[in-house]
Amino acid sequence: MICKNCGANNPGDVLTCPYCGTVDDQALMEAKKIEQQEKFQAHLAANSDEMITKKTSKVFGRLTIAICAVLSGIMIVFGIITYSYEHQEEWYKKSQVSGANYKANLERINTYLDNKQYSRALALVYATSPDYGSLDYYPDFYKELFMIDSYVYFIYDIQNYITYDDSLNDIEVSIYDLEFAKDVYDTTPTNERCATIKEELSESLDLYLKYYYRLTAEELEELKEIPDIEQFQIEGATHFQDIIQERMAEYEKNN
Repeated sequence: MICKNCGANNPGDVLTCPYCGTVDDQALMEAKKIEQQEKFQAHLAANSDEMITKKTSKVFGRLTIAICAVLSGIMIVFGIITYSYEHQEEWYKKSQVSGANYKANLERINTYLDNKQYSRALALVYATSPDYGSLDYYPDFYKELFMIDSYVYFIYDIQNYITYDDSLNDIEVSIYDLEFAKDVYDTTPTNERCATIKEELSESLDLYLKYYYRLTAEELEELKEIPDIEQFQIEGATHFQDIIQERMAEYEKNN
């Protein structure tokens, strides 16, 4: 580049003449222009990276929120399904002892008792009571159901013997078993139907006690009359179970 002041031939990138010190204004302007362009390009590039980063972060943030929302929804639905599954039987049972369902159940129990279908009446109570068998949910029939319930508990071991076992000695007998028979004997009838049920169940219990427990007529009367089952004795002994087993063994031996 030729210096305008002294005419010296200088390199093209020299802004000030090394011979006379004159500044080349045009070259200086070109250099500043280039510098500004480079700064602008650098600023543009920096802003572009920042914008991409912000956009990426924003997209990632929205995606994260969406995923969390979906997972939360799945967990809520799963929780509702699980809770409903675990409590559906509880809700069903509660519905059976309230409103129209309860009224219908009362009518069914009444019909079963009138038709002497005692096991069906008790089964309905078991199936619909929220705590699996409480008679308190059906107070109108409590006395009748109480006797039937006690009777069923008493003959449970006997029925198992009749169905599965070969020997009378396999029957588990104790004073505890007689408590349920005693409950039937001691129940006070509150109506005519209750009296009928007591009579029928008592007759059946008498037969079981005579045949399977080998009780005499006198012992049966004593069982019905004593105030406390723990006072019941056979032949003046307290070893009730041993004596019953001996009687059963003797009976099988003679038959």
